[in-house]
Amino acid sequence: KQDTKIIALRYDFLNALAGFSIAKEKADLILSNLGFEKLISADAQSSWLVPGYKNDCTIEEDLVEEVMRIIGYDQIPVHQSLNASVSYSTESSRREAFHRKLQQILQGLGFSEVQNNSIYSAQLTEQLLPENRDEIIRLLSFSNSGLDSMRTSMVMPLLNVVRTNINRRELNLHLFEMGTIYQRISGVIQETQKLCLVLTGRNEPEYWRSRTNGTDLFQLKGFVESLFDRIGLHATHQSELEHRAFDYGLSISSKKKQLGVIGAIATSWLETFDIKQAVFYAEFDVEQLFRMADDRVRYREPSKFPQVRRDLALLIPSDTPFASIEKLASQHGGALLRDINLFDVYRDKKMGDHIKSYAVSFTFMDETKTLVDADVDAQMLKLMTILEQELKAVIRK
Repeated sequence: KQDTKIIALRYDFLNALAGFSIAKEKADLILSNLGFEKLISADAQSSWLVPGYKNDCTIEEDLVEEVMRIIGYDQIPVHQSLNASVSYSTESSRREAFHRKLQQILQGLGFSEVQNNSIYSAQLTEQLLPENRDEIIRLLSFSNSGLDSMRTSMVMPLLNVVRTNINRRELNLHLFEMGTIYQRISGVIQETQKLCLVLTGRNEPEYWRSRTNGTDLFQLKGFVESLFDRIGLHATHQSELEHRAFDYGLSISSKKKQLGVIGAIATSWLETFDIKQAVFYAEFDVEQLFRMADDRVRYREPSKFPQVRRDLALLIPSDTPFASIEKLASQHGGALLRDINLFDVYRDKKMGDHIKSYAVSFTFMDETKTLVDADVDAQMLKLMTILEQELKAVIRK
């Protein structure tokens, strides 16, 4: 047995939805001709019995549609004025666009995105980062003892991902994750968004003519520099990093504000996660990147004169950071010095625990003429003298 459907039609609702006035008599005539039976009629509204073959007619809007279909949608008047909400950029929308840009750049560089759970093991955090013990935010209720707190670091969950992939014979990984860490600092819960990069395995696909070299810190550093260049972050400074999570690494800053770190994951950490190949890791504060980034396009005419590069191999005390060399070189390098770069760090038991070797490049250029060796040699002699006097450096010749 078919159910009887009765729908009420309000004439003011019909006019509001149609966008113009339709006479009551005209609407009634259209519905009657379509097989609808009027049961109750009043000035403001009427009730209609829906014919059995109109199965799709169930609500008041369906009656309006029936009327408008006969009148013709092309009869709806077009207003001469157009109202629209003007879109404008807010800091929130700019921040979201910046996050998407970071993701797109890293995907273009060959990285795959990872999304980890924000919950992690408090016990493992205390074991590897005991200094973070007081920062841990523990869950009041949990079903898994390995997921009993909010993560205070991004590196440990990512090492879990690396181990899982290696165990499944995915040995060459370029990964990134953008996520939040949670810390209790001075009794206040703080959330900080981080961008993390992981590199491990070979630096190129296996091929009969390819070299067998694996990834290293400087390849990851190159990816980071490419990312910074794309977001317009150029004035960065590097200093040697000392942290229990890394065997060696660099701290990166800009305008005296810490941006992040990059380094080789400590061997002891790799043993904890049962990872038997080197892993290189970078982590940056997304908010600081957003504040420092400048994507305005700037143009400078290429120099007509070549650059001149000089490399120095230095033996220096192990507690001397690269920032000290960079600072002295900037102060005494003169107007021709354009760039200072640390491109190798070496330690060896034969040198002793208190000595390390730095390989540093110095780039010179004059916008008005081609530099000759005498110009650069005089400047390099001055720099070597300063480094020997101020940092007790030994120049390897």
